[in-house]
Amino acid sequence: MSTEGFPTFSAMPSSSEEESNFLEKNMASLQKIFDINPELAEIGSLDQYAAYVEKIFPNSLVKNIVWHGSKKHFNEFKRKIFNFFGLKLSHGLYFGEKYEHSEVFAGEKGKLFPAKISIERPNKPIMKVTGIPFNTNKGNGYIGKDFIDRNVGLVDEYVVFDPYQIHILGDSKDARAFKEWTLGNKEKSSLFESPQ
Repeated sequence: MSTEGFPTFSAMPSSSEEESNFLEKNMASLQKIFDINPELAEIGSLDQYAAYVEKIFPNSLVKNIVWHGSKKHFNEFKRKIFNFFGLKLSHGLYFGEKYEHSEVFAGEKGKLFPAKISIERPNKPIMKVTGIPFNTNKGNGYIGKDFIDRNVGLVDEYVVFDPYQIHILGDSKDARAFKEWTLGNKEKSSLFESPQ
């Protein structure tokens, strides 16, 4: 099986306290993912899926499941690069911790994307154009300028710039990885190598 495009994965067991904490904080999201993708229940239980999801991107500062809402339907995230007065800029890909918040952006006919994301070295955006953060690095230097916007009392937002920092939960690639994980390939699996 090809492992290209799969996120990092930790085969190291977490403490039972960390596992129960992850499950507790993410139960609503996990249940929503299972409701949207009933085929996951044919692969394993909700508890197994939680243990699998928790280990995706183990070095990320973002431990919880996050959501992206879009009015467009697509199967994978792509980096959008454009030229702005000689600078190569990239739009950030926004995620929030609550699917209800992302439903606003998806609208009635849009799509919700549950995900785990990898943010290891967050930063503030270098430049804001009309209030929207952009990454102004050239070449392959997009990683490292991601950021976490902690809104006290509101929804925390996370922004990444590289699709390899995103693992969509519940899609066919995720279902294959979950199936391999449940079959006991956790220790020898290279499915989840670091994008950085």
